[in-house]
Amino acid sequence: MIHWSIYTIIPLVSIVLYAVLFGIVITSKPFTYQRRWFSVYLIAMFGWSISAFLVLSGIGNILFWFRMMTSWVIISLLGIFGFVQTVFSKRREWTIYVILYSITIALLTTFTDQVVGSAALIGNILEYSFHPLMILLVGPGYFLMLYSLVLLVRGTRQTDNLRQRERFHYLSLALIIITLGTALNFTPLGQYPIDIASNGLAAILIAYAILRYQLLEIRVVVRIGLFYSIATAIAGVLYFVIISQVLRLFESYTKTPIFIISALIALLTAIIFAPIYTKLQTWIDRVFYRERYNGALMLQRLSGTTATLLDLEKITDIIIDELSNTIHIEQIAFFIRRHNNEQYELFNQQGSILPLRMRLHADNPVVKWLSTHREILTKHDFETLPIFRSLWGKEREVLEAFKASLYIPLIAKDSLVGILAIGESRSGRPYSKDEQAMLTTLANQTAVAIENARLYEELEDTFMQTVISLANAIDIRDTYTRNHSQEIAKLAADTARELGLSEDEVDSVYWGGLLHDIGKIGIPDSILLKPGPLTDEERKKMQYHTIAGAQIISPIQKLSHVAPFVRSSHERYDGKGYPDGLKGEEIPLGARIIAVVDAYSAITDDRVYRKARSHEEAVKELERCSGTQFDTKVLQAFLRVIEKNPEKQQGIKH
Repeated sequence: MIHWSIYTIIPLVSIVLYAVLFGIVITSKPFTYQRRWFSVYLIAMFGWSISAFLVLSGIGNILFWFRMMTSWVIISLLGIFGFVQTVFSKRREWTIYVILYSITIALLTTFTDQVVGSAALIGNILEYSFHPLMILLVGPGYFLMLYSLVLLVRGTRQTDNLRQRERFHYLSLALIIITLGTALNFTPLGQYPIDIASNGLAAILIAYAILRYQLLEIRVVVRIGLFYSIATAIAGVLYFVIISQVLRLFESYTKTPIFIISALIALLTAIIFAPIYTKLQTWIDRVFYRERYNGALMLQRLSGTTATLLDLEKITDIIIDELSNTIHIEQIAFFIRRHNNEQYELFNQQGSILPLRMRLHADNPVVKWLSTHREILTKHDFETLPIFRSLWGKEREVLEAFKASLYIPLIAKDSLVGILAIGESRSGRPYSKDEQAMLTTLANQTAVAIENARLYEELEDTFMQTVISLANAIDIRDTYTRNHSQEIAKLAADTARELGLSEDEVDSVYWGGLLHDIGKIGIPDSILLKPGPLTDEERKKMQYHTIAGAQIISPIQKLSHVAPFVRSSHERYDGKGYPDGLKGEEIPLGARIIAVVDAYSAITDDRVYRKARSHEEAVKELERCSGTQFDTKVLQAFLRVIEKNPEKQQGIKH
């Protein structure tokens, strides 16, 4: 008779899980060496689970089945060792000896008393003893497990493939749990089926790694009903065990009719199990189908985030990141209509191979179809509808290479403002109607945000052109310094590059040099072009041009980071400059660069109040002011640039 208890349920669940996993692996094509070795591990775990069930249920010879349990552990260690060797292509010359060792120890364990001395089931407690030589015989097997674990953990840390990292992570965790569980057999805790529970938990982790991260490159499409069925079966078995055990307990202490007791126990158990079963179904949804939960959260996050952004690149970056993490899409591309033209430029992409300057014209069949139908264009439609046969050869090749599963229109103000193209999900399954509805909602939110950002960008571009025109107007007002700002900008950028700044930083310094005098637009010609010394009042008005310049450009998002360079372009390194009296490193580096270049220009250019001085005189004057008016490091970099480019000496002129 089977002794049912919670202890027998655990290996029973493991038997089912490992049988399913083994079936999935051996039916997956091709049957590679990795899958073969992993099949050895799964067979061993399946055998271990059967042996554990027979031991704990009291069926047959307990000692024999316990020895079989121990033998299957040895075989599982061999399976993991072989699997890890093939994963990392580290096949050792001594692998054959490992195989012979494992088979020999398994046979000794099963048919002799050299490893397991005794085993008996007393009540629900398993009592056993090991032979003193057991450590010498079995110890090397555990060394193989630790060796394999080290390789897996190291591989997890070193791989750049996120999916591979998750695979190794869950597999490593499963092996650690099994190793710790079996190690407890050599302690007083071994009388409890902790090792069997760890075996079941490891089976769940491996199943999760296969189903969610395609461990062994296995792709399985499983309907959610199957998981619900498994959950129902597990709950049913637990329900039966609890009722049978409680009935047995009541029979010993009461003479109440068994029918009444059964009814009461069944009712109480159902009341207790109903919320547990509901939570189990919810857990299945969250673990295996979490997109349904995360999708709603993603829409909430994006709704709040994109509504406050006016930067197209940031908006598309955030959406790509959210789609990649929530729906697990590897290939994503945004095509945006720019500057009221009828072309849709490839603006941002992830994981795709589309040409960086790719454009979809208004007469492109994809654009025409999305503009007309205003609904998702699926891969099936793209491949079968007659309209798409008119695609040009090159254009068709590029789109087919992208392997888009869906083309989603971005509609704002009754107009197609962009296209979101997404590839397959990592699970490889088609997008469900729910997911397409969620993506349509996302597209509607995105379209409004993109249209607002695009209009703002156009407004900023117009503003930038106006500012640049103002800067040019300032140069034109003074015939002595015509083209002065352009030359300052170029030389400042060269100096920034000499200092090792990034190209983005060099670009910022260039714009700072170009616009450093823009505040002079408000200075009267009587002061700006005065041939003699300025009065104190006139000097104050002239010095205010740095503040005015920063105020003019700071509202422009694309130039706001340049405003500090303009404001501080007349600060001195010793803190005696204007307008804020900043000192040393307090002065932005871009402003320190512009200060040096502007001073060289002031010395070597003709001005209304004096003639130009020579390059040598200018260098001597700059070096005299090194460390007081100018940053020595910046000055030396500037001088190196001048020496390398003699054509830039003796005045920064038109």
